[in-house]
Amino acid sequence: MNEIKIRKADNGFILTERYWDGDNIEEGLKIKEEIIEEVIEEADDEKEALKRLLLLVAEKFGYMEDKYGKENLRISFDGKGRKVENAQND
Repeated sequence: MNEIKIRKADNGFILTERYWDGDNIEEGLKIKEEIIEEVIEEADDEKEALKRLLLLVAEKFGYMEDKYGKENLRISFDGKGRKVENAQND
């Protein structure tokens, strides 16, 4: 089993990942536990850091990019809100 926690830091995000054997760590079925922390820094672009964070979370849960596939996950900030779309149609 695994668990991912995300914390906002001053300079980006901290992703903490825990792995353990068994179904329920609280019931004492823990045989092996591993904790991994990764820091995703903003470097002046908060949206890019968030995008990298979300892609990393997807990867941790098994969603890998397939360079020959037709259905890869894409995260962007180019979508328009409903108010913007309606204003362009007026």
